[in-house]
Amino acid sequence: MRKLIIAGVVAAGVATAAPAALAAHESNNRFDFKATAAAPGADGRGVSNYVAGASSPDDELWNSHVRVSGLAPNTRYTFWAENGNTVREPADTAVCSFVTDAAGRGGCQRTKHNEPALAIARIRLGDEQTFGTVVLEARRMPADADNKVDDGEIESSGGNRDK
Repeated sequence: MRKLIIAGVVAAGVATAAPAALAAHESNNRFDFKATAAAPGADGRGVSNYVAGASSPDDELWNSHVRVSGLAPNTRYTFWAENGNTVREPADTAVCSFVTDAAGRGGCQRTKHNEPALAIARIRLGDEQTFGTVVLEARRMPADADNKVDDGEIESSGGNRDK
């Protein structure tokens, strides 16, 4: 009986720790876009923060925000969170779209949306259906000691937000 009680206590401890463990790999992601050859003068920054959910793309919720400059004026662009595969996957997510102002600046935000494991953040020409030319991009990099988000880099600060 004693072994059964100990096994029950251990199982309960594992069950209550599991949601935290599943979410531990999610985090607050900051990124600094790097211009591509399609928009050499462009620049921008963004954040994509894990806020809630289990460890599957359909259950995770994210808040994201991007601001850009140096793009073509009065043009529609879309912020994409991509899973890092070389081809478009269903898990790649068009997060939000915006139209730049007359000076080529713009941005958008979206709260509590689904998103793949963020390996690549991209600004693409066009709307959610066009999967257009990439004009700005940031990629997940191994953690470095400088604790700065460099050009073209996604860095995670660890942990997650509750709301």
